[in-house]
Amino acid sequence: DYAQTGNYATGFYDVAFTSDNKVLFGQDGYGSSSAPLTLDLATGVFSRSNLPFTVYGSISSTDDHGKTLLSVTGISDAPLFIYTAGVGQTAYHGLYADGVYGYGNPVTAIAGNGAFVAQFSGNLYVYDGLLKFIQDVSKTHPELGPGVFGMDFSADGHHLYVVDATTDRIF
Repeated sequence: DYAQTGNYATGFYDVAFTSDNKVLFGQDGYGSSSAPLTLDLATGVFSRSNLPFTVYGSISSTDDHGKTLLSVTGISDAPLFIYTAGVGQTAYHGLYADGVYGYGNPVTAIAGNGAFVAQFSGNLYVYDGLLKFIQDVSKTHPELGPGVFGMDFSADGHHLYVVDATTDRIF
């Protein structure tokens, strides 16, 4: 049982355990007030992360919890961040790079081995493990509608499965 200490005014939104014995907590809210909190499991101490991003969105990890993907909702450039255990932020995609925009629905996936990342924010975008843009899948698959509510990579990381609730289909 860990007690939250300090003056953290917003509630928790999502959580991920990292391979360096820490827990990242996303906080509800927008802007710098929602910087992630870190809990060091060795000491039991909470601290506000100095990572330069907000985390009202989703957090997901690779199979070994060495890399963590953080997405942001409510920001028009649909930013993504990769946190690497023991290092900190190691990748970023945002600022409308590669024509990616949308208010960042928190529908994301990271391959178990960390080689690929997918994001749905109006269109379905795929990146490599360093968040280098690969493709806007919606351009080649216009049948993907606005109702993408879940996705995940296959165990080998070679296939992306997408659930579209609008069409009631899995792609």
